[in-house]
Amino acid sequence: GRAPAEPYEMPCASMMAAVPQEGGFEALWYGDCVALVARPGEAAELIGQPIDTRAGEGDKAREFAEHTGLAPVEALRRPEYRKLFQDARATINGRGGSWLFSPYAAASEHVSHRRVSAPLGTEVLLCTDGFLALALFGLYPLTDLVAAARAKGLAALGAELRRFEDGDPEGRATPRFKKSDDTTAILLRLA
Repeated sequence: GRAPAEPYEMPCASMMAAVPQEGGFEALWYGDCVALVARPGEAAELIGQPIDTRAGEGDKAREFAEHTGLAPVEALRRPEYRKLFQDARATINGRGGSWLFSPYAAASEHVSHRRVSAPLGTEVLLCTDGFLALALFGLYPLTDLVAAARAKGLAALGAELRRFEDGDPEGRATPRFKKSDDTTAILLRLA
C-alpha cells in the first residue's frame, strides 16, 4: 500500500516477447527469459541471455553453501543474509546491474532485441529461466526441450520439474537460492 522506499523494492521482471514479422519475428527481452527457436530439421537455437549466466547463479549458491555451511535455500529465510540479496537487487536498472522490465521509464531504452529469421513451421518456446531449469538440472538436453514441450505438454514438464525440486528442497544437489522458480512457458508454432 505504499510507494517503494528502497531501490530493491521497485517491482521488476524478466520477460521475452516474440513480435511476428514477415519471414520470422522480432525477439524483445529483459533479463533471463529466453526463446528456444526450433526451425524445421534444425537443432533449437537459444535467443536471450546465455544459459551459462543462469548456471553461474548455481555456482554462487554453491559458494554460499560452502562459505556459510547452510543450504542455499536457507539464505533467503535468514535476516543476516537477506541484505545481500537486497543489495544485489538494488543494482538493477541503471545502478550498475542489468536492466529489467519495470515501471522505471528509462528501462524501456534498454530492452534487448534481435530479428529472428524463421520459416513457417518453426516452433518457438518462450520461457522463464525457471522453466529452463529442466535443461540446467540435466532433466533434458537444451536442444530437446522444444520437442519435449510438444510431446509431453508444458504442464507435464512443469510438474516433472517440481517433483525433481521436491527431491532437493534445500538446494544442495542442484544449488539454487529458491526451492522453486517461476516456470512460465508458452509454445508457439509459426503458421
